[in-house]
Amino acid sequence: LMNLQPWDLWTGEGVPKGRTLEILAVLEQTLRKAPQHPGANHFYIHAIEASPWPEKGLPAAERLKNLVPGSGHLVHMPSHIFIRTGRYAVAADANERAIKADEAYFAKAPPPEFYSIYFLHNIHFLAYSAMMEGRYETALKAARKIEQKVPAKFLKDYVEIADGFMPTTLHVMIRFGKWQEILSEPEPEDWRLFSRAERHFARSVAFSALGKTEQARQEIQHMDQVTQSLTDEWMMGNNSAKEVLGIARKMAEGELLFRDGKPDKAFQLLRQAVALEENLSYDEPPGWMQPVRHALGALLMADGRYQEAETVYRADLRRHPKNAWSLLGLQQSLEKQQKLDEAIALSTQVKKAWAKADVSPVASCYCHPDAR
Repeated sequence: LMNLQPWDLWTGEGVPKGRTLEILAVLEQTLRKAPQHPGANHFYIHAIEASPWPEKGLPAAERLKNLVPGSGHLVHMPSHIFIRTGRYAVAADANERAIKADEAYFAKAPPPEFYSIYFLHNIHFLAYSAMMEGRYETALKAARKIEQKVPAKFLKDYVEIADGFMPTTLHVMIRFGKWQEILSEPEPEDWRLFSRAERHFARSVAFSALGKTEQARQEIQHMDQVTQSLTDEWMMGNNSAKEVLGIARKMAEGELLFRDGKPDKAFQLLRQAVALEENLSYDEPPGWMQPVRHALGALLMADGRYQEAETVYRADLRRHPKNAWSLLGLQQSLEKQQKLDEAIALSTQVKKAWAKADVSPVASCYCHPDAR
C-alpha cells in the first residue's frame, strides 16, 4: 500500500491522501499483535511522520531505537519522529549510533552500491540535528564526513541525486556565520551543478553579511546561470533541485537588499522564500536546512519590527518544535515588546534547547548585523 504512494501520504496541510488511513489502520493492528516487529515499527514511523500528530510515532520510535542494533538504517529511523517532535539531541544520538553500526558492517563486508545513499542520509541527518541544537563542531564534522565518505563512482554515476548531499558544509557554515570560511571553500567540479549553484548562494550570503553587496549581487548572477543548466532529473532529496534553489535565490537577494538599505523589499522576498519552503514536498531532513524564518525573524528584529518577528518565530516553532534558534528569537522579540512575563516563562525552554550548543548567537540568524 505504501509503495503505491511513496512519500505522498499527507498533504502539506496535514490531510491524509489516498489510502493513508487504511495504511495506518493495518500498521496499528499489526503493532497491537506484535509490538516488537521491526518492519511494522519502521513503516509506522514513515506513515505518521508527516502527519499533524508525529508524536503518535514516539512509541514506535522508542521501541525501534535499540531493537536491531546492527542495522544502521533501523537505528537511524526513530530520528524521523524525534526531529518532528523537537527532540534534536536524541535524533543526533540516533544517527551517531547508526553511523557506527554502518561502519561496523562495512568493516566486515563491502556495502552494496545503493546503500551509499542511506549511509550518507544518516550523516546528513546528524548534521541537521546538530545545526538545530547550535552544535557547530558536530555539524561541521558530519558535513565533512559526507565529503570524505561519498564513493567517487557513486557521486559521478548518480550525480543528479547524490550531489544533493554535498553542499551540507556550506549550509553548516551559513547557519553559524562562518563567512570567511565560505569564501575559502574550493569550487566543485564542473559536472556537480547543484553544488556549484549552492556555492554561489553561500558566497552571496557571505558577501552580504560582510557588507560587500556588489560581490553578493555577482554571485546571485552566477547562481542563476548554473541553475538554468539543471534538468528536471536533478533532485535534492524528495524535491526538485530547481525548487530548492528557488528558495536560495530569494533568500540571497533578500539578505542583499536588507544590507542595501531596502528592508521592505528584502522582507517581501524573504516571505516569498518562506512560502516556497513551505511548498516543498515533505522530507527529513527538510530540503532547506536553515529555516528561512530564522533569517526573516532576525532581520525583522534588526529593523525594530518586534511584533512581526514574534509572529514569524511562533510560526516556525509550530513547524520546527522546540528549536533553539526560534526559541531565542521569540524570547528576544517578547523582551523588546516589554512582554516580560512571557519572555521569562520561556527561559527554561531556551536553556534546555541550547544546553549542548558550542555557540552563543545574538540572534536567530548570523545574518543579523550585530552577529559576529
